[in-house]
Order: sequence, then C-alpha cells, then structure tokens
Amino acid sequence: MKYLIIFCSFLLFSNHFPSQQKDYKLCITNKNECNKIILERIIGDSLYYNMKAPKLTYVKNKYTTKGKINFSQAFKIYSEKCNENYGIYILNPGENNFVLKSSDKSLFPQADEDFKTILNNFEIDRDNIYKNISNDVKANNNIFPSEKKIYYDRLINDNENKRDSLIYESASRSKNHNLVLWYLIYKTENDWYYSSWYKRIFDSLPNDIKKSIAGKRLSNKFQTLEKIQIGEKFPIGTFTKNYIFKNSNKKYILVDFWFSHCGPCLADFPKYKEVYNHYKEKGLEIIGISTDQTKNIDDWKKVMKEKNLSWLHFLDENGTESKKYNINSFPTTFLLDSEGTIIKKNISPEELEIFLEQNL
Repeated sequence: MKYLIIFCSFLLFSNHFPSQQKDYKLCITNKNECNKIILERIIGDSLYYNMKAPKLTYVKNKYTTKGKINFSQAFKIYSEKCNENYGIYILNPGENNFVLKSSDKSLFPQADEDFKTILNNFEIDRDNIYKNISNDVKANNNIFPSEKKIYYDRLINDNENKRDSLIYESASRSKNHNLVLWYLIYKTENDWYYSSWYKRIFDSLPNDIKKSIAGKRLSNKFQTLEKIQIGEKFPIGTFTKNYIFKNSNKKYILVDFWFSHCGPCLADFPKYKEVYNHYKEKGLEIIGISTDQTKNIDDWKKVMKEKNLSWLHFLDENGTESKKYNINSFPTTFLLDSEGTIIKKNISPEELEIFLEQNL
C-alpha cells in the first residue's frame, strides 16, 4: 500500500514537469555575411521552461548549435550587424536547417505560401487604412470626427476578420501544425489579440498538438479570453467583489479600463461626463477600472477628484487581473446589458452617445 501511494504521488507530482526532452540540431545558413545572428524567444519564460535562447557557433556563413528541447519552440532570428529581422522560426526536435533570405519579409518564413500571402496582404491593407486615417486627420486640421472613427474602426475590424477567416482555411490545409500553433500563441501572448476564429483554428489541429504542453497552455488562455467576447457574461466579480448586476437597476453598464497616465483615457473623460450626466437617470451606469501601478495609486485618486468622475471606480492594482484577459491597451471598454452580457467592445464616447440615443 505504501508503494502504491508513493507511485501515485509520483505521477501527480510529475505532471508539473515538462515532457521528456529530445535532442535537436540547428544549422542556419545566411549568405548576407551578417556574423551576429541572434535567436530570441518570442514570449516570456513560461513556455520555454526558463530555457535560454541557444547560442550559435559561426563558421563560413553557417551558424550551428545543438541541445535538448521539450517540444517544438519558436524563436525570432535577427542580425544586430545588418539590422535585419528574419522573422520567427520553429525549432523542432531532430535536424533543423534554416536558410535566411532578406527578400522574405514574412512573419513566419517557414509557413506555406498561401499562409504567408494572407499575412502579407493583410499588412498591405492595414497600412493603407492607417495611411488614409493620417490623410483624413491632416485634411481636417488634426481633428478626427466621430463618424470617421466609427467608419475606420469597422474597416479595421473587417480587415482583421477577413485575415482570420482566410488563416482558418489555410491552417486547415496546412501540415505545418506546430507553426500554426505558435502563430496562435504569438498573436495571443505577444500581440494581445484574440479572434473567435482562433478557437476554430486551434480545434482543427491534430490532438497531439492540442494536448501538448503549449497546446494546453493556449487552450486555457482561450477559455479565459472567451469570457470577454460579445455575447458572454462579463466577469465583473474578477474586478469588484460588491457589484451585482441584478441589483443595479441599470439598463446598460459601460466598463472602462484606464490608468492615470493614459492620455487617450483622460481625453475621453469630458465626453463621458457629458453622456453620464445626461443618461444616468435613464439607465446608464459607468464602472471605471484602473490598472494603475502601486506607485501611482495616489495619481489615480487625484485624477478622479480633479476631474470629478462621479461614477463607480475600482482598482486592479498593477493590472494583475486585466493582463489575464489580454487587456493591455487603453482605454478598453465593454458595454453590457442589464444582465451583464457584453453587447459591444471598445465603444467610444461618441458611439456610446449614439447608442443610448437610440436605445434609452
């Protein structure tokens, strides 16, 4: 019985350790003669188990290294000498041979051609949108009318949705499953971006990829991020213990994530005050959630007092909880109905006013 308990305890404890390490060899060929090629992790330590980026040995335009890894991992490759970024490469157990090409500007050069084309076309379209925004702002004497902002927000969202739907189709055909997995990790962990398409892309991957350490980590992240998608109940209890939707008697609740030194956040407050004073008796509530650092808590309190922000306020100190939901850009807003269901995301004060005019 004692040995059975020890064996079971070992199995339980061993689940906290990475899977068995496997040998890898890496050879990078670079004909540009940039003799300072560097590998860099694309996210923090957690998925690398504190493994440092491999150091390379240079001989005649080739860079080599070898070692052990737990599973396929992603590294950014760049050259300090030539100031060249070669993109993100997937390092797999076994033999790896990378040929760097300055002409390939893809984020993931190892990806299938249609995958790379989708990403490249998206970047071209995105750059054109932002160029048009800049031109419109200049044409309007640095003023950006609310109707223009609404128009461009929709254009940006449509462009992202188009990209993600095409990536889903491409990923479904691809055999480069580890690369698809790391693309999702990169977008979610590094770009703080999430799309409903990502879950569909992830679900299309083989079971061994989904059940890998990285796959499980990503799946858990998706479960968290899905809680703040349109149609879901906003996890208000994560940020405040004493707000109950059914007791609020409010038809709509705006949740506004901000911090005291956020210029765009502060710029929104005059309009929010105007909207709030007009609609608070008609059914509007605003909940401000600050992500201020501990050292700036006094600044947070000062802003609320000086700007006379009379709605509800809560502090997510150091953004501890916000970061779990990829709330890393500010302001970030959620419009909820009386039951706490998310009906709109990242709605501006002007868009909020138009919505309330039509619905209250």
